[in-house]
Amino acid sequence: MTTHPRRAFAMLFMPEDATFNGKKSALPDEVVAQLKVGDVLADATHLPLVFSYREGNTLS
Repeated sequence: MTTHPRRAFAMLFMPEDATFNGKKSALPDEVVAQLKVGDVLADATHLPLVFSYREGNTLS
């Protein structure tokens, strides 16, 4: 507990084939505006791929 403001950092992980369900979630408005329900969430700027089971590698 503290009376002073603190910084926080959050990370969201999801499968690499996750699709947009129509809800904004943590995505910026400009990204949501370009998506349709069912689109694969593959935006490297806002949702970088950290690990791929398909390719068996991680990004460095």
